[in-house]
Amino acid sequence: MNMLRSGDVQKACDAVNEILNRSDYNLPRSYWSGNAYVGRIQDMIGILGRKEYWCDITIREDQRLNIKTYIHENLHSRSMSRYNESERQFIYETNRRIEEGTVELLSQEICKRSYIPYKESYKERVNALRDFKRIIEPMTSDYDFAKSLIDIPLAERYNYISQSIKQFKESANNPRQAVSERLDSILKILKGGE
Repeated sequence: MNMLRSGDVQKACDAVNEILNRSDYNLPRSYWSGNAYVGRIQDMIGILGRKEYWCDITIREDQRLNIKTYIHENLHSRSMSRYNESERQFIYETNRRIEEGTVELLSQEICKRSYIPYKESYKERVNALRDFKRIIEPMTSDYDFAKSLIDIPLAERYNYISQSIKQFKESANNPRQAVSERLDSILKILKGGE
């Protein structure tokens, strides 16, 4: 834990990557380049960290002790980075909402499991995914649900959510209006880029 709290971005990224590689997390393989950098606040306004398309990780200088940001960016390297470099930007940009929601949800669940304090990000998207799980997969834990989402290739993840909602509505044979409306809003919140 001292490596994570040292403020050394490279050492913290290395430590988080090692932790997330453990078999008890059973996460997809990381495509992180192994390079980590500190970004200036003025160059990263509104961004705490960034997994670059070429798989370097940049952490904003005032976030060096924010462990959840390291986890979040490392999870991007296990999600969208499984595509080749020429496809990554397009796939991310067209699926940004569900990618950020998925990665943030799993980051929060990892922090909860490890007793790491964190601040929430992408609240609307995370809440949409939590509501989806509560309605469609109520017997699944939040961690297992988030883990199952990151296992689905990013280009197929929204379709999984959409098809699951469609099947639920068909099998429920006209679910309550409030539930149906929330499911429709989940699709709107998670669809597409910014």
